[in-house]
Amino acid sequence: MKKPRKYDDQFKQDAVALVMSSGKSVNEVSRELGIPNTCLSRWKHDHFNKLDGGVEGSGSERLPSEIEKENRQLRRELAEMKQQREILKKAVGIFSHTPDKYMDS
Repeated sequence: MKKPRKYDDQFKQDAVALVMSSGKSVNEVSRELGIPNTCLSRWKHDHFNKLDGGVEGSGSERLPSEIEKENRQLRRELAEMKQQREILKKAVGIFSHTPDKYMDS
C-alpha cells in the first residue's frame, strides 16, 4: 500500500492559484501536477472557506451561486444592449437616407 504524499502549504496555494488563473479544470491541473484531483478539489474548497472567514459550508457552495447569479444578470444586460445597438443601427440607416421624394420642393 502506498504511503500518502504530504504537500506543503505553499504548493497547495500555488496549485489552487493555477486552477483559478489558468481557466483549466481541476482534473486537468491535477493531471499536469501529478496529484489526485480529490486533493486539489479539497484544497480549492478549503481556500474558499478561508476567504469566507472559515464558515463551514459557505465557501465554495455560496461563491459559485453568486457568480452564476451575476453571470445571468450580465448576460441579460448584454442581450438587451445588443438588441438596442441593432435598433440604433437600423434607425441610423433609415434616417441617413433622405430620398428627394420625401423632401418638400
